[in-house]
Order: sequence, then C-alpha cells, then structure tokens
Amino acid sequence: MLGVVAGHTKTQRERAALDHFLTVSGVDVIAGSVVPLTGEALPDFECSTSAGDKFAIEVTSICAEEIAVLIRNATNGVDGVAWTANPAARILQQKLVKQYRYAKPIDLLCYWDARVVATDDMLLPEMRAALQSTSGPFRRVWYDGEETVYVLRDAVLHQVRADRET
Repeated sequence: MLGVVAGHTKTQRERAALDHFLTVSGVDVIAGSVVPLTGEALPDFECSTSAGDKFAIEVTSICAEEIAVLIRNATNGVDGVAWTANPAARILQQKLVKQYRYAKPIDLLCYWDARVVATDDMLLPEMRAALQSTSGPFRRVWYDGEETVYVLRDAVLHQVRADRET
C-alpha cells in the first residue's frame, strides 16, 4: 500500500508505485533496467525482462481529484470538505482510449495511493467493467491495491497474490 507523500512530484509518486509493484508482484523485470520515457504519446517507463525483451509501463493512480485537492489544501493550512465518487472506471477509460507511439508491448499499472475513499472490493468491479467495454493499447492491466496485486487483463493469469503478510 502506498501513501501520498506531500511535496513529491507525479513522476516521483509513479516511480515509487512502480518500484513497489515490481517488488511485490514478481513480474520479470531486471533490477536497474527501468528508465523513464519522456516525450509526447510515450508511456511512463521502459524496462527489460531477464530474457532481454523490452516493454513499457504506463503508471496511473486511482485518485479522487476532490481528495487530492483537500490534501493539497491541508498542507497549506486550509480546511475543507468534499463529496466524492469512485473514480476508477473514469480513470481507466481515459487510459484505454489513449494512443501511444511505442512499438513494443505496454502494460498499465493502476495503483491505490490513499487519495480515494473506495476499497479494493469497491474499485475492482468498476475497473473490470471498464475493461470489458474497451480493449485499449495494453497487453496487461495491473492494479496494485491496498492489500494485494491484481492482474485485470492478461491472456493467462487472472489474479496474482502478492505475499505481503510475511
């Protein structure tokens, strides 16, 4: 589970989320091979497998904007109240229609980062429903939730349980 760290940039939060995911999921990525990609229509990071294959990972937080604003305002001493809804389907749909200029496979990593009031049990059905309606550019879609890592789309796997209890 990742928490929001005040003052960290979006790229820093995404890299921390990716590092956490790679540690707990067991996905085949060579340590030290992760590099940020910059430029228009590129995924966030590229990495290599132990077989030497390269692929990219687009990283996005499941975040209720209203809560993000409350957190940002609180760091500036401003109190507030917000009404929010589950943002998972909307965020996933935005990623699924995006076009990338990248010739190798792309995975999507969605992560829970404490800026949403929904639990994994509430988020997962909406995310799975969103994936039913649009195929998108992603080979695999992962969700690093509060308690475990889920693979929401893959040809073979249905769910990966990260060993977080030990």
